[in-house]
Amino acid sequence: MSAKSLTVNQCHHINARGRRCRMLIALDHDSLCQHHLAQSAASRPDAETVASELLDSTGELATADEVNTLLANLVRQLARKRIDRKDAMAIAYASQLLLSTLPGMDKEYAASFDSEATQEAIEGDEQSREDPPTDLLEQPPQSAPSPDEVLADETSNDYAAVRT
Repeated sequence: MSAKSLTVNQCHHINARGRRCRMLIALDHDSLCQHHLAQSAASRPDAETVASELLDSTGELATADEVNTLLANLVRQLARKRIDRKDAMAIAYASQLLLSTLPGMDKEYAASFDSEATQEAIEGDEQSREDPPTDLLEQPPQSAPSPDEVLADETSNDYAAVRT
């Protein structure tokens, strides 16, 4: 057996000293020997457990507080080395996207609230046009002053301003 074919079939694990494992690759795996395969499986936490701890008390991720709770849980899992750094970066980026959409969601909510209020105001105006207030109907109509009355009133105001 040549040295090159031995290297192709060797385990790809590299130890702390930088040396590669000399064991042969396991039959059910493409890059690790049986020993390192078992070792990596034992050190990897259950994905469902990690996900439940990440999403603990985060709700629908519709508020900044919920997204910040997710990020805090993410930092805890990363510090415990229970989640891969690349996965943590992807989740952090998705959280950033969620946070950047929150102002738009608030505007959309406010617009829907304003449109409901506007619709209610329009419906209220239509109702008031159909049923005018009764106190205005009971007053007798006032006639407009004649042009002579308006002229006399203006003249008396001008005379009073000159005297004082």
